[in-house]
Amino acid sequence: MDSLFTAQLQTPATHGPLEAVSAKMYGGTSNLWAGACVAYDPIDFKERKFVSDGAWPVTYEDVSPFFEPASRFLDAGPAEFIAANVAHGSDDEFSCTNLARFAGERRSQVRHGGAAVRSAHIRVCLNTVVTEVFLSGDGVVTELAVASSDGSKLSRLPVRMLVVAAGGIETTRLALNMQRDRPELFGGEAGPLGRYYMSHLMGSIADVRFLKPQYVDLFDFQKDANGTYTRRRFQPSEAAQEKWGLSNTVLWPEGAIADARHQRALLSLVFLLSGANGLGRAILPEVVRRRYSENILGSTAAAHLRNLTPAASRASGLTQMRF
Repeated sequence: MDSLFTAQLQTPATHGPLEAVSAKMYGGTSNLWAGACVAYDPIDFKERKFVSDGAWPVTYEDVSPFFEPASRFLDAGPAEFIAANVAHGSDDEFSCTNLARFAGERRSQVRHGGAAVRSAHIRVCLNTVVTEVFLSGDGVVTELAVASSDGSKLSRLPVRMLVVAAGGIETTRLALNMQRDRPELFGGEAGPLGRYYMSHLMGSIADVRFLKPQYVDLFDFQKDANGTYTRRRFQPSEAAQEKWGLSNTVLWPEGAIADARHQRALLSLVFLLSGANGLGRAILPEVVRRRYSENILGSTAAAHLRNLTPAASRASGLTQMRF
């Protein structure tokens, strides 16, 4: 059944390994992510001439009422995505007040698994894969084809209502399986299904030294009044995006963990631990852990080990920008 979980990456340089970004387990990709939660912006739903087929079938007003319950459900506190302290916040071209909120417990199976198992209305089936959805002649879902993950058991289950929440890859895969047998579904073969998948495009673009040392802390992780960790992000304003034809891109200080010049013992310890699969996964998202662990070699490791000695000074103001 492993073939059900594979995918060919057309551009591996801009997409993390599938097993590092998509988890086929209870709780899904929440077992791999860093727990960062961000809200959609109004411009995401606007039709823009410089974005191909950029119009959505829903509006910002349709989606925004769900920010609050979603943020609470994900253990990221209230849906407050603008920094309360707006000092050094923004100008006409750029904003530095937008926040990412970080889930206190990033693994959904840990936060909600017990409640799901105890619920009289939920039956949790592990090691089980939905492989096909069957429709009646008038397009109503009637049955599911279900298989054990090793392929040894196959069965069909009748359903009255179906909600698919399997992530960007597996939801699309299942829908494409349905379209294979019913080509008219989802806008037909020339429709949108499978054409707009996008992973997180990211990379490091610059080393930055702030003019004022206190700005380094301003863009570090902060704990708000609710005990939730947040972090400011650099983001072009809506006017700047429309003026320059930019997509809604954000940048944030990465902390340059792999660069021993930061001279911080804690950051060097995190970097060195990233090479240990178990410990590394506990403190870093898998894609980031792999990127760091590939660089733990010879002189690099020695420089980080020196940062662990009492004689190491505290910090430079070096922060690496990542988008």
